Amino acid sequence: MYGTYPPQGYGAGYPYAPPYGYYPPIQPDPPGTGNATAAMIFWVLLLLRHIFTLIAILLVGTFLGLFSPTLGLSLAALAVLPLIGMIGCVLAIISDSQKKNHNLGTIGAVLALVGCFPGLLTFGVIGLSLGVIGLILHFLAKPAFTK
Repeated sequence: MYGTYPPQGYGAGYPYAPPYGYYPPIQPDPPGTGNATAAMIFWVLLLLRHIFTLIAILLVGTFLGLFSPTLGLSLAALAVLPLIGMIGCVLAIISDSQKKNHNLGTIGAVLALVGCFPGLLTFGVIGLSLGVIGLILHFLAKPAFTK
């Protein structure tokens, strides 16, 4: 045994490499982990959409405020909903990335859906569909969350 290197059954990096044909056991991911990651991607996309909606509402409100101050103020008041949606998206992103506190993520998802409604005028149903898909994936990921 002393004259042969590497010893039989071991890799070239003996003593650090495992023997040939040995594979360490792989721990499977908990069920629903992929759904939480996909939901997180949808929440990030919805957050970007809320940011663009907020910018569009404020620009239109500023432009219309030059001609009619009351119309400009009403559009500025409408800008509160995308802010609520942004807060909801951040809560849902935090909940889905850490896979903790599913109830907080659900509250964030509902707030993100509430923030979608002023954007129906500017971007159509894109945000609403992103929010509904994210909410469905969030509920499907519930087994992956820890208590």
